[in-house]
Amino acid sequence: MLQRLLGVSFTTVRFHVDHLEKNGEIVRSREYGYSRLFPTGMTDDMKAVCACLQNGTSRKVLQALVDGPQYLMQTDLSEALRLSKSTTSECIVSLTRVDLVERRFAPDGRVVYDVKDRQRAAQFLAVFSRNPLDVASDDLIDLWDI
Repeated sequence: MLQRLLGVSFTTVRFHVDHLEKNGEIVRSREYGYSRLFPTGMTDDMKAVCACLQNGTSRKVLQALVDGPQYLMQTDLSEALRLSKSTTSECIVSLTRVDLVERRFAPDGRVVYDVKDRQRAAQFLAVFSRNPLDVASDDLIDLWDI
């Protein structure tokens, strides 16, 4: 991703990232086959939020919850966003794990979801608004989500 954004070779990016990491200016986190870079001093909770919101589909689900009525069912989200139920479920689990979304029971017993703090979630979404290249990349990846 950095290679593409910066327009330089992979070797150049790797050299500079390794240098920054060695000097303690950034921290590298490796999980689920991804290597993510964070500024030194960022809390583990914030790293988890950043990792979750790197996923464009998770951002779409969070945005729908922020914009929509209070308490949506997973089926409502899947239909509104035209996502498979499994994809929506995976995103909800991730957003719940990083404490942005909460699961509740409606009076009729249905499981519903809501944003824990709409203002905080909206701030994160504003920070993670993507440039056109990233949007196109996310959309291409979403095409493969069948």
